[in-house]
Amino acid sequence: MASLYQKRTKYYIDYTLNGKKKTMSTDLEYNTANHNAALRRLKEIEVLEKKNKLMIQHGIIDPREPERKISLADAIALYLPTIKKVDANGDQDNHSRTFEVVMKQFCNTVKPSRPITSISHLDMKNFINSCTARGNSKETMRTYLAYLRGFFNYLLEIELLEKSPLSKRMFPQSEIKNVVIFDTDSITAIFDRSRKKDKQLYRIFKMLLLTGARPCDLLRLKADDIDMKGGTYNLQISKTSRQIILPIYDELYGFIKKDLKLNTIEGDQLLFEGYSVVRIGKCFRRILCELKIDKRKRYNLKTFRKTFASEFAGRGLSDGDIADLLGHTSTSTTRKYYKRMNVDALRERMNKLR
Repeated sequence: MASLYQKRTKYYIDYTLNGKKKTMSTDLEYNTANHNAALRRLKEIEVLEKKNKLMIQHGIIDPREPERKISLADAIALYLPTIKKVDANGDQDNHSRTFEVVMKQFCNTVKPSRPITSISHLDMKNFINSCTARGNSKETMRTYLAYLRGFFNYLLEIELLEKSPLSKRMFPQSEIKNVVIFDTDSITAIFDRSRKKDKQLYRIFKMLLLTGARPCDLLRLKADDIDMKGGTYNLQISKTSRQIILPIYDELYGFIKKDLKLNTIEGDQLLFEGYSVVRIGKCFRRILCELKIDKRKRYNLKTFRKTFASEFAGRGLSDGDIADLLGHTSTSTTRKYYKRMNVDALRERMNKLR
């Protein structure tokens, strides 16, 4: 049975796989804020242990020779429960949904019945070539390969693979494109239309712009997460399984106080109960269509986050501050995408030096 414990400054998990005792770091700092995330990781490992035992019992895995029997389809079925989450509305999370899309594409190149140990560098190159032929962008390819890397690393960790067929040099160079942000007319029109159609949808859009949170993270916010007296709110970052404390600045404070009406919501109740990323995404696209906003502007739900970051980058916040606000674990992404938006602020500072 898997067990969770503290080792130095982090949470660790001991578990048994293929009859062997193993230890893994959760990469979560040992503190109260991360305790629930660590427990979720423990449950994932317990599910893995249970599935591993069943696969051994049914002969899918031989602990002495695991590589000979497990197929790509079996490996996918083993990995998916460790990343799949369902929100309070019963909707599957974006992360595992995207993984399923990636693996569906991958299985067009590599048959699901293939033993995982037979998947080679050549298969990976064929997959990359097929994606390129379909017209997938370099960024899409990087996303696909990142999901495959996580999948193969998992198989390495549980000793179903000895070496990953995916190497770092297979990743295409990242393209740095202009950051798409809302222009004033567009965002005003979107807010006006959403307010008339559905006030709760308007509140979600407004909070996305004022917090820069990912939609999946915002929809997990509860009334208890917001501390108006202390001027902070807690946000669970699904991408990295971290919980961070963020400041409530004046404009955000005013909106929460006036529009969210926290006193009418139970402490453990979701702020936007009944809404999912899929639902608000469909509503957003419908509004863009109704407003006849040019498709070449390439607006989507991520544009709220990019507009938030670009706005504060333009006001002179440092890379580190913006990275903290966005929940990034490093400033590299922040610097790559948002510092390029500082042209006006940079010009002002340069002019002052004369």
